[in-house]
Amino acid sequence: MKTKILFTLATMLIASAPAFAAKIATVGEKTINTEDLKAEYSQISDEQRAAINKDDTTRRGIVENAVNGELLVQAATKAGLDKDPDYMKALERFKRQYLASRFMQKSLEPKLERGEVKKFYETNKNMFDTSQVCAHHIVVSDAGTATKIAEELKKKKNKKGAIDLKAFEQMAAKSSIDPTAQDNKGELGCFTRERMVPEFSAAAFSMKKNTISDPVRTMFGYHVILVTDHKQGKVAGFEEVEQKVKDSYRMKLMQDMLTDLRTKSNVSINEDALKEFKL
Repeated sequence: MKTKILFTLATMLIASAPAFAAKIATVGEKTINTEDLKAEYSQISDEQRAAINKDDTTRRGIVENAVNGELLVQAATKAGLDKDPDYMKALERFKRQYLASRFMQKSLEPKLERGEVKKFYETNKNMFDTSQVCAHHIVVSDAGTATKIAEELKKKKNKKGAIDLKAFEQMAAKSSIDPTAQDNKGELGCFTRERMVPEFSAAAFSMKKNTISDPVRTMFGYHVILVTDHKQGKVAGFEEVEQKVKDSYRMKLMQDMLTDLRTKSNVSINEDALKEFKL
């Protein structure tokens, strides 16, 4: 822990603190208070906090890093970088990200009481099943193309009468818009239900071994799935996966909130511009 205090944490501008906070350092006319430092490190784990509190060297390092960060901030301000266009753009991006994150936190956290999380677990136990499906996929941008691919591949059989995996892989390398398809030929390996988007998992886990799906629509496009194996697992108990359940429930609440916001707003996407868009 002594060697891993991130200097970047100290480059943040130390905010004004409550009057009762103990002054721990000054940099010119700027005061750094104990409450400022506690706020900066509020997201660390209880174990990390306990280790820091027992270590004089680490705690001094935190204060020294805060001082160094404030020195850099003051120097940058004197140099006029607080008026720099790149800084102003970065500040605007931070404000947007922070506002969105803060709104989600304020909206969702009150709904994440343990009782509600457990209810979510009871009605979605299959999400916490350690069973796995092994699969390949091809993803394309429209349903018509996906249907043609699925129909063509269902007809291709190997000498044993099973779906021809080699033919599927060749089609994936040729037609899939998944950027990894050239290398992995559509192979996804084996995965638990929560690792994939819900629509994909629902389809894959409902399929029998050595079968090909009809097109499955997700946010990424239209998928043709080939299931190659099933690996039986078990449903973990609530206490074993409580944090994972909470995270999944938070994600569902967030998706529901975004869906609701979209229905109340005027959202449109220029599909022609999207096709030409590259990062």
